[in-house]
Amino acid sequence: MPQPATQAPSTQQPAAKADALHEVLVDRSECNACSGCCDICPDIFEWDEDLGRPSLKRQFATHDEVREAISLCPRRCITAEGWEEEFY
Repeated sequence: MPQPATQAPSTQQPAAKADALHEVLVDRSECNACSGCCDICPDIFEWDEDLGRPSLKRQFATHDEVREAISLCPRRCITAEGWEEEFY
């Protein structure tokens, strides 16, 4: 009788529900104020005139909603709680 094939442990990020919410974090001390996140994800980020930096409109978002802003941030100062940086 054939034995089931064994698989090597996966190093990939576990699949998450498409609609799972993650906390979005911005390290303003690293931000260079390019405003790209505000342009890419205007439902999540807005420009704070007083700080001269982006701020969050919403603290929680799905991975798909913020993935592009995270991957294109030149200073890598945007993260989504629960997702490792290497998966962007």
